[in-house]
Amino acid sequence: MKSPKDLILNSSYLRDRMTELGIKQWWLAEQVGVDRKSVVRWVQGKVKSIQPENAKALAFVLECQVSDLCHSDSASQLASPEDQKIAAELLAQSSLLDKLGPIGEWNVIESLLKATILQNLPLNVLGQLYNQLTIASWRQGKIDQAEIYNKKALEIAEKLQDKTIKAQALLSQGNIFSWRGKTIKSIETYQACLQFSNFIEPKIVASIYSNLGAVYYESGYLDLGEDYEKKSIELFTFHGNPMNLSISFGHLARIYLLKKNYDKAESCSEKSISLAKQDEYRRGVCLGNLLLSEIYARKNKVSEAKINLQIALKGYQDLKIEEGLNYEFAGRISRLIGDLESSNTFLEKGIIVSQSFPIEQAGVYVELAFTLKAIGQIQGSEIAIKKAIELYNETECVLKVKELQSFKF
Repeated sequence: MKSPKDLILNSSYLRDRMTELGIKQWWLAEQVGVDRKSVVRWVQGKVKSIQPENAKALAFVLECQVSDLCHSDSASQLASPEDQKIAAELLAQSSLLDKLGPIGEWNVIESLLKATILQNLPLNVLGQLYNQLTIASWRQGKIDQAEIYNKKALEIAEKLQDKTIKAQALLSQGNIFSWRGKTIKSIETYQACLQFSNFIEPKIVASIYSNLGAVYYESGYLDLGEDYEKKSIELFTFHGNPMNLSISFGHLARIYLLKKNYDKAESCSEKSISLAKQDEYRRGVCLGNLLLSEIYARKNKVSEAKINLQIALKGYQDLKIEEGLNYEFAGRISRLIGDLESSNTFLEKGIIVSQSFPIEQAGVYVELAFTLKAIGQIQGSEIAIKKAIELYNETECVLKVKELQSFKF
């Protein structure tokens, strides 16, 4: 417990002064007459207060004044409300998402943003911070939490009639609708977001194009998906970063895979990987390798397919990412190269991890139907297709339903 007579130690000054003089902790402890653990706690800032006699002894050894070593009061160590307000404003305008996002530090971003949000901040700053928190949350798969932050951002945008905050919030809302399987609402929200194009940065517009393209091709509209992904790439080339471009080229590669244009799919996959590596976007590298693995499998390059699949799965494992899409790819690739047992295992896992993402889960069920059919389990294949149709009906993917209704067992 701190005595009223104790002083507030400036541990930063202590560390710097010891470095300047080349003084070791054990030597300083001997000179002052305290044990080494005390000095360690002082240097690390674990002990905020120091007895006056120890402060005087430290000042003598370090050839400085006690006033240099100690704060005049405890408040001087803390940020003032004005300091916190300035920090929040800077964070709201910063490129934090661009800096830490590619390397997957979304939990760090979330923690920083939460620590900065104060209720007495200007509403426009709060709106920007809530938009960033929404992104940090859904990037970690925390869709329920993202929905809460998104609602706050939208409320602030409406209150201020701020079109910039609203456009960014609508973009995240479109993403949330997509993951919830509300395809029509998702498309309508992205289209509404584009109405604010004049009030947002070209990079945000490009993100809308990319996400809209993804919803279209995932629901069966491949040409529309391709058009929007190409629009996003055009804008990202001048206004985005390598991670943005990597994501769009990854989407385009998936579209060409679905169109059975494997040469174009391979070219886009390689571009996606190259761009991901530039930004240390490890997730993008993993997806690119999955895409290449399927392309090689379809081109009957079995050994190459196996190598790229192993690279991708190891990368996802290192990142601790488990998603239905990854298992869908792994299941399909394994089936294409003749490993039906592994295919079935991957797809069973995919069904479990995609339970909160109906469109994703529908894709896994489709692949499971193909694998069960190849194994000879026709009844199981029929059940999987029926489940996929049910999910695509629920998620308003009409073209996907029509496609599956003609599935031959």
